[in-house]
Amino acid sequence: MKYCKFGVLCVLFAALLLAGCAEKTVSVAAPDTVSAMMTSTMEPDGLTEMNFVHFDGQFLYVCDYDTVYRCSPDLTRKEIVYRRERDSKSFIHSFLFFDENTLILDLTKGAYVKVDLRNGEEAPLYPKHDANSSIAMVPTKIGNRLYSRDLLFNEYRSDVLMVEVDGEWTEFLTGIADWGYDGGSIYYKLSGDNAIYKCDMDGKNSEKVFEPKEIDAFRVYKGKLFYSGWANYTQGVYDMKTGREYTISHIDLFYLSSMQFCDGFIYRPWGGGVYQKMDVDRYTMEEITLSQVLRDVYYLSAVELNATYFIGEYAYLREILRTFHNGEYPISDVRIIRQNLVDGSVEKVV
Repeated sequence: MKYCKFGVLCVLFAALLLAGCAEKTVSVAAPDTVSAMMTSTMEPDGLTEMNFVHFDGQFLYVCDYDTVYRCSPDLTRKEIVYRRERDSKSFIHSFLFFDENTLILDLTKGAYVKVDLRNGEEAPLYPKHDANSSIAMVPTKIGNRLYSRDLLFNEYRSDVLMVEVDGEWTEFLTGIADWGYDGGSIYYKLSGDNAIYKCDMDGKNSEKVFEPKEIDAFRVYKGKLFYSGWANYTQGVYDMKTGREYTISHIDLFYLSSMQFCDGFIYRPWGGGVYQKMDVDRYTMEEITLSQVLRDVYYLSAVELNATYFIGEYAYLREILRTFHNGEYPISDVRIIRQNLVDGSVEKVV
């Protein structure tokens, strides 16, 4: 009974803390175009991925259930960039700005739409996509193009890397098992082949970069290939600048899809509210522990913390709230919370 009371008190304390971070709706003085605001959200070589939070060095952009917001870094000013009609079957899972007039949304379950911010009209991102024969993968913006990988439902389960140019999707690499981007080149692994190749942004001038003994997945970041292979529990790093290969024993690379590569670091969930943070140049490691308040909310209430993203000195977490209804737990709301990694303070973003 004593522990039950303690758990209830923890939940109440967390609720009071978040309620104190009430949203203010004072307009932000906006630059001339959205593209001007989004320039520095990219990696230095022009990569932008779908996410529930972006920071361009001037403004913070976040999404909740049905709205994309622009906020000042201290959260004292907020304004709505786009709000869609609430749909009980889906919410805004992630987003990115393609240009000053186009916002791309992932409405969960692979339902991608592009929004014309001038009139609010939504249209499918993959208008000719056949959901019965393939699964449209997450789009990535590189420069002024969108790239995406498509998993085909056929006997070879082959992937096709596509690029959108002027609104039309073009297939230019087939048989892709994995791919990435770095330094102006596309990197890819073919199905049934251990080698990693690179080509230009149009799929031409391919050349072999590296061939480990075993590889199932890889990520390319800042001139290095991080790879893993399941059969013999193989993992390593290949430095393309020096041609040297490394084995890192103190970080598990077998869940590359769950890792965040950002600001020269790798962030990896380690369980129990703990994250590993590794410097990609020095290979040094430190641990980041989420606030006890957030962990109490996660373990003691009907809140699902299913996404964490690190930007600078903050860890951003998405709360997906579910309410019991007719024997099910449909999503009732989505909130974004952040923790200051320096002083440990927690506040609600939206």
